[in-house]
Amino acid sequence: MSLVISIFAITISTYNLYEARKTNRLSQVPIIVGHSISNPTDYSYFIKNKGNGPALFEKAECFENLCPLEIKSLRESVRTFLDRKSIHYQLIMTDLGDNSVLAAGEELCIAKITVGKEDASKLKDIEDGVFAVKISYKSCYGISSVWATDDSLIDK
Repeated sequence: MSLVISIFAITISTYNLYEARKTNRLSQVPIIVGHSISNPTDYSYFIKNKGNGPALFEKAECFENLCPLEIKSLRESVRTFLDRKSIHYQLIMTDLGDNSVLAAGEELCIAKITVGKEDASKLKDIEDGVFAVKISYKSCYGISSVWATDDSLIDK
């Protein structure tokens, strides 16, 4: 009888350990979301980790017209693009590096473009989707995810 009780106790303990580990993994999941703020003279794009755990960036990729930026940085590409449009601007950008961390609840401004009133219409006329960002990240338990400003980049 004691042998049966011992086996039953070990089985229950093993199951509880499994469930506790599963709960710990689910409680440390990062979820990255993006949002933009625009008004007539400026445009900002932010990402935020709305999950419960840190997002460990494995790879951050930047695109122009859905083509990877391999030679130039996103900053250089945005500057060149705005110069071609003859827009006078102030540019603030965050370089997203591989192996960076976005803590739970942390918000990060990827880009902010401010223009004078004389160039407000030119800024407004820029089509959405010219530039895109794709971030491959994982949780502290190694669960991988991908976030992108354009959903068509997720499968690339």
